Amino acid sequence: MSIQKLIKSTFLVCFLSIFLFSSCYGPSYPKEDLNKSLSELIFKETGVVPSVFIVGRTIYLDIEIDGLLSMDQAQLSEAFKKLQISASDIVRVVLSSDADIKFMVINAFSADKSLLLQLAQDIDDFKQYYYMNISQEDYQTRTILTTTLNSVYVEEILNDRHDWTLDEFVGQLIVANVGLAFMANPFLAEIIVPYRPYFYKVENGVLFAKTKVDKMDVQTSQLLRNSFYAQGLEFTKKYAANIKSIILAAYNGKVLFGVDLE
Repeated sequence: MSIQKLIKSTFLVCFLSIFLFSSCYGPSYPKEDLNKSLSELIFKETGVVPSVFIVGRTIYLDIEIDGLLSMDQAQLSEAFKKLQISASDIVRVVLSSDADIKFMVINAFSADKSLLLQLAQDIDDFKQYYYMNISQEDYQTRTILTTTLNSVYVEEILNDRHDWTLDEFVGQLIVANVGLAFMANPFLAEIIVPYRPYFYKVENGVLFAKTKVDKMDVQTSQLLRNSFYAQGLEFTKKYAANIKSIILAAYNGKVLFGVDLE
């Protein structure tokens, strides 16, 4: 099992128990005190002081966790435990609040900000899974889990707090799952790693993704085209998102290829 699937599966078990508990009671966390309540809960249970921001219908949880880059297994396990508790707490608070929250974004980062682990979900997807409208496998594909290993990009992500749109969420899902699609085959994964795509933006029905390279061989280009097309069709249909095409470009702006979803 990949680390991505392990994290998603672990969080899912926690989220289910929390939702079962919270659905039996009325709002426990009024929207007026949501930031304060979540911050206090996480500090009480982990000893870590988080930053909580609500922008429109999007809630951000930024949390610095020591040990994410540790070679010591005990420290790494402790870091993962704090992340798990923090993720459980945000779900507990959101599901037990009268606040109108659509998207949940967790940014867990190392002390030097050289690593960022981002977990994002549409709260409605969790509810759909709980009520058995979608399968566990489908639900897990709807969870965005990405890593960033560059302090400059980490800072940019942490400073960019805005209200997510459905198209942006779907665009993030498409790009994240394009990368994961190759993980099942270690040979394909090795080929794709240098060309890993990153979400950039969705504008006027076009999903823009970027990659660090500005040259790509025919074989790799075709593999990525096929994956973008498959993931694009799948998620735009699931969410009825307004994404008609996809463009992959290098960071210097050079367009590598485009994919039409219509």
